[in-house]
Amino acid sequence: MPKLQKAMLIIFLSCMVITAVLMLTFVWSPGLEGEGQGPAPIMRFVLTFFIIGLASFLTWFTAMIIEIRDRSESNGSN
Repeated sequence: MPKLQKAMLIIFLSCMVITAVLMLTFVWSPGLEGEGQGPAPIMRFVLTFFIIGLASFLTWFTAMIIEIRDRSESNGSN
């Protein structure tokens, strides 16, 4: 994997983790309760599982694309 692609992958995964952590902090922040400003308690769980699921999917998808690319490169050189 070229250095630029590897750097971009590291940046993408780092930003994804940071975004997920910040979003979960926002969703579960006690300062949002009261006066209808925060999400309903059940929505906190829905949003939490959505964020974790999306992060897992993006990680899996990225890994599959890299694997497919590596396979096509190795088959092309044979």
